[in-house]
Amino acid sequence: MESGSRRFLLVLFLLAVGGMIAVLGPKIVTLEKSPGPAVPRPARPLPVVEKVYVACGHREELPLPAGVDWKRAGKEELEAAFPPGEGWIIREEGSGRVVISQEILELCPADAGKLHLAELDGRVAVYRGPAGSSGPLERVLDVEISQLPAYWQERIRRGQAEFGSEEELGQALDSLDEYSSAYGS
Repeated sequence: MESGSRRFLLVLFLLAVGGMIAVLGPKIVTLEKSPGPAVPRPARPLPVVEKVYVACGHREELPLPAGVDWKRAGKEELEAAFPPGEGWIIREEGSGRVVISQEILELCPADAGKLHLAELDGRVAVYRGPAGSSGPLERVLDVEISQLPAYWQERIRRGQAEFGSEEELGQALDSLDEYSSAYGS
């Protein structure tokens, strides 16, 4: 019986070892396959943050918010700081540089006070913004462009009748006073 009990103990031992392997085996394999400590993302150039003013085409570079390692920031960190739902566009250029931009439909602060003259349906019109921009129409003057001297017609048609303020525009319109009895339509 001694050999029978040895066999029994041997079988019991083998079953216990087999059970441990069956239970702990996947955990051991999982531990072997799991990666080591998190590998930091490689550093890249600092992202560029800018506002793009669509009406005049100017760009304004903004500072990066503090508190984030921007050279190693991933998509999640970038989208948390610059939510796409708020109009931010995040793109990566070929050089690896990340550009974060937000389009603003208005004129930039530097151009918001400028005015220019342009032709609209044969009349002189005053637009907000620098000449050539798509700033809003302020008013149409009761002046036909064909009634102006050739000098003014050329300046207006070539986009060269730009003024830095309402005061400058007023001075120019005063010089055109003889060509019209009223400036508003």
